[in-house]
Formats: sequence, structure tokens, C-alpha cells
Amino acid sequence: MTPFTNAVLAGIFFGLWPLIMNRSGLNLITSSAVFYSVGLLVVMPFALRGASFAGGNGTVAAAAGLAGVLGLLAFNAMLAKTAPQQAAMMFMVMIVVQIAVPALSRTPAL
Repeated sequence: MTPFTNAVLAGIFFGLWPLIMNRSGLNLITSSAVFYSVGLLVVMPFALRGASFAGGNGTVAAAAGLAGVLGLLAFNAMLAKTAPQQAAMMFMVMIVVQIAVPALSRTPAL
């Protein structure tokens, strides 16, 4: 697939999962645990086949993982406390901030 196709698919799936998860009725912690558990089950077979930590920085990778987990918890907390009428606005705020972080960072994007 082309990078453009992957970007479109990522946008579709990243847009869909919170809407679907919100309908599950699970609380913040449980929905986050389900999200990461399913992700681990799906990704692990591929990761084990080609896993290599050689040349990588485990501390930086762990920091990135921590940032992702904290972001997911904040995102799920936002979803749990936002009325359906306000969800689109909250998504837009999150996306604008998400775009601004690397734009304002001194660290070049990958």
C-alpha cells in the first residue's frame, strides 16, 4: 500500500475506534486495558517474527510508550466525560494540539 493509503486507513481506524469503544460502556481503565490488550495480541505475532532491539534505545522507546499510554488514558477520560454533542469539538482540539506538539518541538519528526 502507498503511504497515502496508509494515512487514510489510519485516519479511518483512529477515528472509528473511540466511537466504537464509547459504545462499549466500559470505564476509563477497562477500555484502555482492552485497547492495549487487543493491540498486543494483534501486533505481537508480527513483532516476534522480526523483533530486534539491536541499535535501538530502549529508554527512549519506553518513554514513547509511556507518553502513548498517558495520552490514551487522557483521551479515554475525555471521551467518558464528553457529551455526544461535544465529541467532535473535543476531537478537533486534540488533533490541533497533536499537530502542534511536533511542529513546536526542536526534535525532528521521524
